[in-house]
Amino acid sequence: THQINDDNIIYIESLKDFIQLYFSDGKKLLIKYKISQVEKELSSRFLRVHKSFIVNRNKVTAFSATEVETGSIKIPIGYSYKDEVAERLRK
Repeated sequence: THQINDDNIIYIESLKDFIQLYFSDGKKLLIKYKISQVEKELSSRFLRVHKSFIVNRNKVTAFSATEVETGSIKIPIGYSYKDEVAERLRK
C-alpha cells in the first residue's frame, strides 16, 4: 500500500496490466493497476492524452497538435484524444 500525493505526479504510463507513475523528484513507482481504472480515480487536473498516458495538467510546459511536454519529457497525443486535449490545455 502506498499513499501518494498526486501533486507530485508528472505523468502516468500504462504498461499492459501495470501503470508506472513518474514523480517530480525523479522517482518512479510501478503498480499492478489498469490505466482506465486510475483515470476514473484521479482529479480533473489529470488528462488522458493517449491510450497509454495520463498527464498532470499543472506539469505541462508546452504542447502541440501531436505531443505534450513536461519539462524535457515529450509524451505523444493520441489521435482520438487530440481535440479534448487541445481544448482542456488551452483553458
